[in-house]
Amino acid sequence: MVNILPIAIDVCLIVVTAPWDLFIIFTMISDRVKNKRLGISEQLICGISVLNCFFYFLKVSRYVKLLLIMHNIFIFSRRYKVSELIFQLTTVSCKLWVSTWLCTYFCLKIVNVNHKLYICLQRLFPKLCPWVLIILIFSSFILSLTAVCLNDEKLLDTGSYQNVSFNTVFQSDNFTMQLYIMFCSAAILLFTCSALTIIGSLCRHMYRMKHNLNGTRTSNVETHVRASKTLVILLFTNFIWFSVAFVVASVRDIQTIWQGVLPSFFTLSTLLSSLNLITGNNALNKKLSAILKCLPCFSQA
Repeated sequence: MVNILPIAIDVCLIVVTAPWDLFIIFTMISDRVKNKRLGISEQLICGISVLNCFFYFLKVSRYVKLLLIMHNIFIFSRRYKVSELIFQLTTVSCKLWVSTWLCTYFCLKIVNVNHKLYICLQRLFPKLCPWVLIILIFSSFILSLTAVCLNDEKLLDTGSYQNVSFNTVFQSDNFTMQLYIMFCSAAILLFTCSALTIIGSLCRHMYRMKHNLNGTRTSNVETHVRASKTLVILLFTNFIWFSVAFVVASVRDIQTIWQGVLPSFFTLSTLLSSLNLITGNNALNKKLSAILKCLPCFSQA
């Protein structure tokens, strides 16, 4: 029997969280129309928000399906749950890689290393970024497709129709699922290395500032601080999200209470990530401040 309370809580959280991602998307679209161009970081941030909205849609559609099943209404085909899981897995891995690419872009833009390969990457990154992302998204879809289809008989079992989830796929021992986990882990590893590189560069700048500039803060240091805050929070939310999802999905005897709590936890982490992206981007932050000033409660303050 499906517990309605966790679903109601998660839906309420989605209602609170989704507008922030929609705000990011519409702001980026308006800037693109107005300025005829959009920076790489803005494109990647917009991509993360699009993936978030797509994941909200998948979660709500799953809840609708479960509620209909509770009332013995079966309007979704058995093949629907297979495609649902494929797109869920694809969305998770794509979000990890887009976030990783955003962190890598900040690293190449902010951190200066006097090495030929690094300088070459700095020059080629804007041109390579779209093509690499297309390859990564395609790879995510192929890995998700094969991982789910190898469990096709288990997923299409009518008896487990309403309980099929990430657990069914993660608990399988097929080689493709292991590749999928390695694929996502590689994104987390690259993200961590890039974020630590930026933080290390920030520490060096702060040390030089303390000894050479008599405590004067430079614009470069301000950029480092803003990028470090944004990426550390983004890394934390993505790492915790994927780690908890993997550990819980791998446990065969997971308690029902955790199955109800975790979707809300994931939505909260997404909310934190979206707010972090807004505050870390100048254009989004200024746009939000302008909107808040138009509201009576904020304008009086």
